[in-house]
Amino acid sequence: MPQYSENIMGIDHPALAAKNLEVMVKWYCRCLNYKVLVCKENDGAILVAPDKTFLEIMAANGDSTPERKNKTPGFSHLAIRVHNLKQAVADGKKMGIVFETDNDIPALGGGSLRNFSDPEGNVLQFVER
Repeated sequence: MPQYSENIMGIDHPALAAKNLEVMVKWYCRCLNYKVLVCKENDGAILVAPDKTFLEIMAANGDSTPERKNKTPGFSHLAIRVHNLKQAVADGKKMGIVFETDNDIPALGGGSLRNFSDPEGNVLQFVER
């Protein structure tokens, strides 16, 4: 079987289908320090993080949203790496983010994390390693 390891670089971006594109783009920019790279009204946006990774937010098609939990099959959450978890949590609380727990959780592979959700209920994590 052919191997493409030299050609594959890694993940370019996760994509999130949003019920309210404008609200979600503003929230990710205000609360998580993303910047808008490109935005097409009623279509979608590419946001860029301080580390230059991308996040696509696209307009949802109107289907109902199934309830998701952290361990629901399929992609589970978006983990955002931070330099200092305690500072990220404090900053997040100032922005109105509500965290699932009051304590840090050990991260698989080392480090600590805190779970929270965006305005549409998508699960996110701050992770310090």
